[in-house]
Amino acid sequence: MFYIFFLVFFYFIFSTNATCPLGSIPFISDKTGCLYFPKDKTYFLDAELACTNLSGHLPSVHNKMENMFLSQEALKIFTESTDSDFWFGANDINSSPKWSWMDNTPFDYENWDKAQPQNISDNDCGAIIMEGGKWKAANCYMQKSYVCMVSPLIHSTTVASITTLSFGTTVEMGTTPVGDDCTDTISDCAKTAYACTDDKYKSVMCTLCKKTCNLCPNNTTDPCAGVVTVSTLPPPTAGSQCIDTATNCGATSYECKNSLYKPIMCKYCKKTCNLCNDPHCSTYFD
Repeated sequence: MFYIFFLVFFYFIFSTNATCPLGSIPFISDKTGCLYFPKDKTYFLDAELACTNLSGHLPSVHNKMENMFLSQEALKIFTESTDSDFWFGANDINSSPKWSWMDNTPFDYENWDKAQPQNISDNDCGAIIMEGGKWKAANCYMQKSYVCMVSPLIHSTTVASITTLSFGTTVEMGTTPVGDDCTDTISDCAKTAYACTDDKYKSVMCTLCKKTCNLCPNNTTDPCAGVVTVSTLPPPTAGSQCIDTATNCGATSYECKNSLYKPIMCKYCKKTCNLCNDPHCSTYFD
């Protein structure tokens, strides 16, 4: 089955308002920051490198509310993790025993667990225990889940280019001629065009955004040939029989209120997202 909920991080190059990228959430007190929760586990410095590749850092925490929000969101999102904690930006790698943040902001708040931080060799990297939000010093060479603090997107109505944050691949839109009968079936394709070159999204984009993604057939090839499109999958039933048609709706329920994902959640996660009686859902897949 094609999984539409494996989220990638992305940037649109736009010009006006700022919003968090898909797959991330606004930080509770720092409205200029967004939290992204990758699904992989890695070593502390590799986690920081992954965050810097997204133009961010492992997060710093400056008050009790931020700490509680970060640990609670991790607890909700890292449901498949076998670990009880995750990497964040606290460390004393270069300044032991003085702790600091990877983003170089002031280290003005601490929430260490009992007997922490332990002054043990290689325990120079900070981890937050999801249950309770206490901190501990952990071995930097352990692989753990991690969180990135990144900047929001700056956007307007005109897309110039899309850059994936994983390896910096840039895709210029509109470079392939399309037929007059090739159209998008939703109005938000420009906002989700980051998925045009990601095979994990191809089923959805072939259904909803053929024109924007340059997926229209030409004289020699049909980019969507053999792809099982969304329209061929079973739709949710109405009323009391309203169900989810995907198996991982619970793990992605934090996207229920994300307007950019609404067509997808209407199609696959109506029950989980309480969209069974939403009149707008019927307009997306007529």
